Amino acid sequence: MGAPSSSWRATSLLIFVALNSILVLPGEVRADEVHFSAYDLRSLFFISKSSNANRVRYALRLDRSCQPLGDEPVQAYWQNLERGPHDLEPLSTLDQLAYGIAEQHVRREGTQAIVQLVLRAVKSRPVRVRIEKVADACRAEVTVLIGDKVATLEQVHVTLESPVSVRHLDILGRTKDGAQVEERLSP
Repeated sequence: MGAPSSSWRATSLLIFVALNSILVLPGEVRADEVHFSAYDLRSLFFISKSSNANRVRYALRLDRSCQPLGDEPVQAYWQNLERGPHDLEPLSTLDQLAYGIAEQHVRREGTQAIVQLVLRAVKSRPVRVRIEKVADACRAEVTVLIGDKVATLEQVHVTLESPVSVRHLDILGRTKDGAQVEERLSP
């Protein structure tokens, strides 16, 4: 295996810094906790890591008719499981560099909506979120290409090689028939 590319090393360093610290930059405004409305979907999928149990979860902000709120409705936040399942906080500016959303686009189609997004941690895999109202509830289907199959995205797991480098990322999900699929991305 050859030397990792400079972009992989840069991504590894950003993920390392975000994984091992929760840094508040001078002048940065952070809420003490994350708040949701009654219509929001609190966890579409998450990123876990080998260094501790904490997770970055991705929520979807919706209105009462299950339409995305604004142009950037998907939001990432920390679930600090080492302190308890209800300990939530927004990502810091530095965390956003590793776990934030590089881009997202909303397309409305009648009663449905589609959000296309690209995660900073896995830029090579665009994520599609299809939202619809079913009975009186909002429902989202989150899909991504895993291997050569379109699958429901459940989790991305980051395994660290050392405190400053990523060994690999595992993308995990399920196909429409319920089969589990996994793909490993290495530097």
